[in-house]
Amino acid sequence: MNKKNYNYLPLRYDVTFKGFFAKASNKKFLLALLNQYLDLDIADESAIELLATELPPISSVSKIPNLDLRVKLKNGEQINIEMQISRKDYFLKRIYYYNTKLYSEQLKSGEDYGKLKKTISLTFTLYDVFTEDENEEYQNLSYVNNVSLYHAERLTPFIDDIALCFVELSKYQRLLAENKVERDVWADLLLADSDEELFELSERSDIMAEAVRELKYFSEDDVARYWADMYEKAERDRRAERSYAIKEGRKKGLEEGRKEGRKEGRKEGRKEGRKEGIELGLEQGLEQGKKEIACNLLKQGLDIALISSATNLSLAELEYLQAQLSN
Repeated sequence: MNKKNYNYLPLRYDVTFKGFFAKASNKKFLLALLNQYLDLDIADESAIELLATELPPISSVSKIPNLDLRVKLKNGEQINIEMQISRKDYFLKRIYYYNTKLYSEQLKSGEDYGKLKKTISLTFTLYDVFTEDENEEYQNLSYVNNVSLYHAERLTPFIDDIALCFVELSKYQRLLAENKVERDVWADLLLADSDEELFELSERSDIMAEAVRELKYFSEDDVARYWADMYEKAERDRRAERSYAIKEGRKKGLEEGRKEGRKEGRKEGRKEGRKEGIELGLEQGLEQGKKEIACNLLKQGLDIALISSATNLSLAELEYLQAQLSN
């Protein structure tokens, strides 16, 4: 392979992720992905059956198709695989809901519960799902997170029929090169953003060289490019709507804040005014009281210096009061 620019479609888009891995001719790559991230040990491609297949044909309908990729194993277990590029409301609830729905829909009317098989959700995300990793003690945790039902006190598995696996590609991007392991080559493929990166990947193993070559052919497919373009447009619209909503929210928040601030300011002003009035009244009352006491003492003929010391009134003030009494 040379380094010519083939304009590869990025596999981090959920629509291209599904389109590439759902192709029957690419089943070997899907199998390798499942083996690496779910710790499976399946050698034969015939052991997995694709239940959700290739992208629909180009049509006048602009709605993005269902992007989950479903696989059934030979033992009856089912896996739902998807790529999430951005955070969505109630994302974890949705993942858990679809997994349990997949689990409950296995039985037909009258069938025994013993026929229920394990269901697994394998979700690749371009953002951190478990944000506690920001704490120092979590820095060395894997970007692959396996979640299942556990006994709360004993910390032992309760039942393993419902399993969730979150592959946080955002965390993988922060992983040091010396800490990488064999499976990480697939994360590199999903995140590859240039011909140079893909060329380097193709040099690392035979299966990766084949995967990169197939990605080139896939990227030249009109249907794949159509849905990728539709996806990019939908993402741009979503980001624009979100940006507008944030801007409008801030604007409204500032207006409400100013209005509330003025209201609180008037309220606080009245409060401060009452407080100052009371303080001034007390001060004036105390001052008047001092003068009345001084007048009584002056009438009794006490020394003016002694009265000044007792009342904290100045000599000038006392002389003025004495003159008033004399008139």
